[in-house]
Amino acid sequence: MSVIQIPLSKTKIIVGIVGSFVFILAGIWLWTGFPENTIPISPLIIKIAGLISILFFGWTFLFGIKKMFDKKMGLIIDELGITDNSSAVSIGFIDWGDIAEVETAQIMSTRFLLIKVKNPDKYIERAGPIQAKMMKTNFNMYGTPISIASTTLNFNFDDLERLIKSKLNEQTLQKN
Repeated sequence: MSVIQIPLSKTKIIVGIVGSFVFILAGIWLWTGFPENTIPISPLIIKIAGLISILFFGWTFLFGIKKMFDKKMGLIIDELGITDNSSAVSIGFIDWGDIAEVETAQIMSTRFLLIKVKNPDKYIERAGPIQAKMMKTNFNMYGTPISIASTTLNFNFDDLERLIKSKLNEQTLQKN
């Protein structure tokens, strides 16, 4: 099997950074300047929503800035497995032998691959504390801590899905 390298998409990352910045500004507005009594929601709830927006999108903004200068490939697929560097919850190397199956899921308009592994704890234990918490949330929601989206990759999602499923099938056939 040849090595397939999929780069990060700087264009998609810039769009994400700009979108995050807009939501940070919206959060600041909700936190500091939202006109009270304009809608029938508690001002405290509005302030909390603003704070959550600032924190979450501030984090995605910083992640996007970091990824802009990341020289590593977003995804590497070879005969040993998949090396994922595409998102904040990327765990790095995933051995083909650890992968039980690959499924597709979707949240709103974002589709992602669920990489169902035989020993999820092996991957969660490799993660740092924040990343491990996010991976545990993924595991509780989807039955696996590992997911790959093409949102930061310079690659079409449908092609990525076909490619990974095909390579997993090849590896399974070679072992039998």
